[in-house]
Amino acid sequence: MGKGKTGYVCAINDQGIYVFHPFREGQHVKEIKDPEVRATARTTMNARSREWHEYKWRNPEDEKYYLKVRVLDYFEPFKLHFSVSATMDEFTQPLELIKKVIITAVVGAATAGV
Repeated sequence: MGKGKTGYVCAINDQGIYVFHPFREGQHVKEIKDPEVRATARTTMNARSREWHEYKWRNPEDEKYYLKVRVLDYFEPFKLHFSVSATMDEFTQPLELIKKVIITAVVGAATAGV
């Protein structure tokens, strides 16, 4: 269920139970003790259409927060709330590569033009 190196996909049904998640499968949102995780789950459950969220996150073993991005969606036929997340660095990595290629092409063209 991974999304890149740092992200993952999860789904919560309308009853608030994780249908799939890397380690919360079968758990009810009400059982989550961490307020940040519970708030994230509730945001996922409130999505009724495709939404985009940027947020700061810190794993329990980490000292500082980092920026993450996730896309939420609701699949009506199965009554599932989906969340796909990854760190912002991993999400924007392809854009950085494109930027480097364009800069290299511009510099090369300018050099050849001179």
